Amino acid sequence: MLRQIILLFISLVVFGCGQKRASWKYLLINDTKYQIEGEGTVAGSDTVRTNLKVSAPYDCGVRFTHARLHDDTLKIVLHETAEKCSNEFVITVVKGIYKIDHQLSLLSDSTETETDRIVVEEASKVMLSTADFRKGSELRGFVSFKGWREKNPGGMPVSVKGNFAVLVE
Repeated sequence: MLRQIILLFISLVVFGCGQKRASWKYLLINDTKYQIEGEGTVAGSDTVRTNLKVSAPYDCGVRFTHARLHDDTLKIVLHETAEKCSNEFVITVVKGIYKIDHQLSLLSDSTETETDRIVVEEASKVMLSTADFRKGSELRGFVSFKGWREKNPGGMPVSVKGNFAVLVE
């Protein structure tokens, strides 16, 4: 019985569970003053706190942010829903490493499924102004991300790049 459990465990480690594994990378710390074009202006019911640009043919930006700190995990969400598309860019930071989950929805595509919205990461970089995250403090940073939409693997690339500021809740 113990042998079967060990074999099952080894099989899961070697072959995985059929799910995509998150790509964890080392976080960079740089206390630069990350400038954000239009920062502080009000758009709808939210305040502009980022200037991320998404590559053509998507041509939609990301202007809004929020972050939550729970124990040692910081979750930063950069998001916007606009005329052409909806973007949700989630950066999870734990003990000096990060991963990015990105979903890009083309609002004109009525056949799009939730899986189609996933952007598979090819390369990324995240720099934050500090590694000392505290509730109520402002955190600034830079993110660069390259990948492709799950709907067209190896097809239309997605590139996102820009600065952000967020109040940690």
